[in-house]
Amino acid sequence: MAALVTGLKLAGSFTVRGEVLEVSPTELTLSHDAVPGLKWPAMTMGFKLEKPQLAIGLVPKQQVRFTFSKQGEDYVINAVERIKP
Repeated sequence: MAALVTGLKLAGSFTVRGEVLEVSPTELTLSHDAVPGLKWPAMTMGFKLEKPQLAIGLVPKQQVRFTFSKQGEDYVINAVERIKP
């Protein structure tokens, strides 16, 4: 069963699938699917984490579904769920 770690969901948030490339307590680097709501193609980028706890248990090459929103100048992950490839 996939574990779900959630943070505050904000209006203007986006949920997308991705693969974890790098993990730190403050940021995840992900290769993610396209985000049509932002007119983003699939790409690799770093996202800040709303809470360090969101990174617990994540490892490179893990498939995830995550929710993020823009906060100031940053795109911040508010929730992340481990999924099967």
